[in-house]
Amino acid sequence: MRLRVVTEAINGSPIVEVAERFGASRQTVTAWRKRYEAKGLDVLVDASRRPHSSPATIIAKVNNPHEPWLLAAEQIFARGRLRFDRR
Repeated sequence: MRLRVVTEAINGSPIVEVAERFGASRQTVTAWRKRYEAKGLDVLVDASRRPHSSPATIIAKVNNPHEPWLLAAEQIFARGRLRFDRR
C-alpha cells in the first residue's frame, strides 16, 4: 500500500487526496514520499519501534542472594539490559 501511496504522490496527485483515499494523514504521505525519494524502496517497510537502549535503570537492594527472583533478575542484568547494584 505504501508504494501505491508514494507513487501517486510522486506522479502529481494532491497529497491531501492521496491521504484521504488511503486513510492516512497528509503528514504521513509526505514523510513516506520524502523517505522514498531519499533512500528508495527499502524505507517503506515497517521498522521496529523498539528503542536501542532504555534510559531507565533498575537498582535492586537485596539482602538474601539466594532468592529465586534474584537469580532471574541477575540473569537479565548480566545480559546488559539493566544495571544491577547489589548492596
